[in-house]
Amino acid sequence: MARGQLFVLVGTTGAGKTELSRRILQAIPGLQRVRSCTTRTRREGEPEDAYHFLTREEFLAQVEAGRFVEHDEFGGNLYGRRFEDFHKLGHHALKLADMTESGVLALQARPEEFPLVCIKITPVNKTRTARDDERAADDAKRRHVAIRVDHEILNDHGSPDGLANAYREFHRILETTLFPEG
Repeated sequence: MARGQLFVLVGTTGAGKTELSRRILQAIPGLQRVRSCTTRTRREGEPEDAYHFLTREEFLAQVEAGRFVEHDEFGGNLYGRRFEDFHKLGHHALKLADMTESGVLALQARPEEFPLVCIKITPVNKTRTARDDERAADDAKRRHVAIRVDHEILNDHGSPDGLANAYREFHRILETTLFPEG
């Protein structure tokens, strides 16, 4: 079997990463989501496999041990991805993750271990919501770094077809990356 591929989405809060991820995971057979870790409690009705749910102490011990690619705090809860969560899916797997720029940079520094395609989701014509404002404060605290972006997708929130168009472009990028011959 050929070597696997990792597709990573980056973008600001509210760009559409979660919805695009959800849709593409349903459409591309064999594509697997790299789960994040969190210290928040599981929400009612949320699947057990939505995150790796850890205590704050477990999370911080693993950060101290260097097991995280990236980690951050939002709304008083810790979130992050561990190196092992990428490896658990297997060397030949097709993987999808949404990450911060610092996380992408950490993976890009190890291209033999983590061959990746970085896709930036840029929202346009987006009306800010109270949730966006709340999360923007956390976004502003993040360390933004320069990364290599392989593709950019515009998600036009002002168009009724904006998300559908962004999804079609995302699907096209995955298909041409996975099957370059057509």
